[in-house]
Amino acid sequence: MPLPLWWRDDDATRDTMALQRLLGVSEGLDIPVHLAVIPRPATADLAAVIKDAPGAVPLVHGWAHENHAPDGQKKAEFGHPRAAAIDEARSGLRRLKSLFGARLLPMFVPPWNRIDPDIANALPHLGYTALSTYTPGLRAKRRDWYRSTRMSIRSTGKRAVG
Repeated sequence: MPLPLWWRDDDATRDTMALQRLLGVSEGLDIPVHLAVIPRPATADLAAVIKDAPGAVPLVHGWAHENHAPDGQKKAEFGHPRAAAIDEARSGLRRLKSLFGARLLPMFVPPWNRIDPDIANALPHLGYTALSTYTPGLRAKRRDWYRSTRMSIRSTGKRAVG
């Protein structure tokens, strides 16, 4: 019986030796790897590498991976309400669509895995179809978001993932 597998690597911005090793492992195992790409600093060389790596699935990893948490709070770029957050999430999706085209899976991956529930609720209106995070209680607070954005990740690779 095959087991579902979700393999995500965060903070991609450019082609590196570590990325090349990761893509080699993905290819050797025939298992896709989901790359959470930081939109603002993402480079054209990263897009070229991912274009040639059939097992690489780019995702949107916030905007700039900058901490906007209030003093004394855990790090978060989208974990607290702020005026620019929605525009940054929109810009992240646009930027990565321009780099990766149809290869981009419109999944939002907030840096530090924290997202304010109101920001999460706005994501479908921006064009996102999924959210990958660890925010206890978010699912209970925003069941409408989770119901409307469930999707099959199985179509992104050669083997079942999800």
